[in-house]
Amino acid sequence: MNDIEPVLERLAVGSLIRRKGFFTRRLMLGSLSNGVELERRVGYQPGRLRYGWYVLTMKERVPTPNEFVFGGYTHFSGGRIQGHEKDPAKRGPHMDDSLRAMRIDVEYLKRQQVQSFVLDGPERLIKIVPALSDLDSEEAAIQAGKYWHPDPSPVPQWQLTAPMLFLVESHHRGTGA
Repeated sequence: MNDIEPVLERLAVGSLIRRKGFFTRRLMLGSLSNGVELERRVGYQPGRLRYGWYVLTMKERVPTPNEFVFGGYTHFSGGRIQGHEKDPAKRGPHMDDSLRAMRIDVEYLKRQQVQSFVLDGPERLIKIVPALSDLDSEEAAIQAGKYWHPDPSPVPQWQLTAPMLFLVESHHRGTGA
């Protein structure tokens, strides 16, 4: 039995906060109430959401092309091809770098992508935040060999490089809470 108390993040539903990191479209995630399914869909290792999670909805405005990078799909851990590899030398490039290596105009793609981003409705931009603190990071999970290969039908993701305003829309209790 693990007698170390987990460090939990506590966010107030209805509050506005600034965050960066990965985000996706609401429609892509299906049910937000099943932690096991959600872990699989967003690519978290099993148990990452055991203490619950928050659903954040982007507010104020959509990101500009210089405020995000492509994250590929959720099976690209950290937005990298083979990002789950324990050995950093075996991890592939970040998605933006991979696209540039193929001589794809990433800045043009970002300008096109921004035109499809919306803040309302089923395609609204959201972020899933585990209640379990990031002290239990993805990198630590990879190094411990606990990485989960996510759902075979991954969802598209982007990564904010600058904090954006989000509404804490809801909190879901996990099985370990």
